[in-house]
Amino acid sequence: MVAEVLHLDRFGNATLSVRSEQLEGGPLRLGQALAVEIAGSPSAATFARTFAEVPEGAAVVYEDSSRRLALAVNA
Repeated sequence: MVAEVLHLDRFGNATLSVRSEQLEGGPLRLGQALAVEIAGSPSAATFARTFAEVPEGAAVVYEDSSRRLALAVNA
């Protein structure tokens, strides 16, 4: 799946163009490792419910309050 960044919030979290309902019944599962590209560089992220589910400094993909996927780093 390809997603575009729609918005960066004041913390640097990137709201993506994918709504969570687009993934219902799909292959993405909590805790799953994901390949992402950040600023043109390949990186890894984990699909999780909260930042606390990934180590400090790790990238996380999560459902934000608008029910879109978001990409962030647990700082």
